[in-house]
Amino acid sequence: PFGIPTVTLISLLAGPSHPMISFFFTIFCGMEILSQEFHKWSHMTVSQLNPVILGMQNAGLTIGRSPHAKHHIAPFMGNYCIVSGFCNEVLDKSGFFRKLERVIYSMNGVEANSWKIDPKLKIKTLSGDYSL
Repeated sequence: PFGIPTVTLISLLAGPSHPMISFFFTIFCGMEILSQEFHKWSHMTVSQLNPVILGMQNAGLTIGRSPHAKHHIAPFMGNYCIVSGFCNEVLDKSGFFRKLERVIYSMNGVEANSWKIDPKLKIKTLSGDYSL
């Protein structure tokens, strides 16, 4: 949904007197598109990747196949950072995503997928225990 049409519309709505709004959304939309590419690459095999992309994964600039696979393993309790994986350890240890799941649940009643797989995790999270 983010691309040239979106940036064009935002630029038209902002008008010529607000170029920084256009600049911000151009950068934002570009980064969003790149994040989807980085994520796509984490699902590709080594033989399917360009050597430059493989180098970026090996350098930790984008998440590689093995680290990203943790995100797809039940009970889906962590490793939610799907662009570079750089923050996974800190956010998982801090309970950030458990807390976020609790906030979202309190706002709209939608349960995290991990709670549906592991009802004990739901009880644990709602009781304030955010550890993995």
